[in-house]
Amino acid sequence: MYLIYRKEDSSMIIKLRKEMFGSLSDGTKKSTSRLGKRNVNVGDDLIFEMTEDETVKYQTKVTNVIFCKFSDLTEKEAKLEGYNLLADLKEALIKIYNPKEDDIFTLIHFA
Repeated sequence: MYLIYRKEDSSMIIKLRKEMFGSLSDGTKKSTSRLGKRNVNVGDDLIFEMTEDETVKYQTKVTNVIFCKFSDLTEKEAKLEGYNLLADLKEALIKIYNPKEDDIFTLIHFA
């Protein structure tokens, strides 16, 4: 499950699967996509927690927020997500969300 919620201090918590944590720490992953329009702002604190072990965390700051239809995702977004191909990103999002072509995603870029 990919959850997103705010703590009382307004930092944002995002759950992320274990296999994606390596791409956070090596700098390959610079963006995350969430279904729907999310209340995220540039400058927000962003904390990733490993789904399988909540003691494993990665903290960063939001640098950009984009709203985009599933059908309008690009190779650039796939690369920012840590994927080599747009098809791989879309496949991952379909497994998680099963979106329609016109579903809106919030693309959260971070430093």
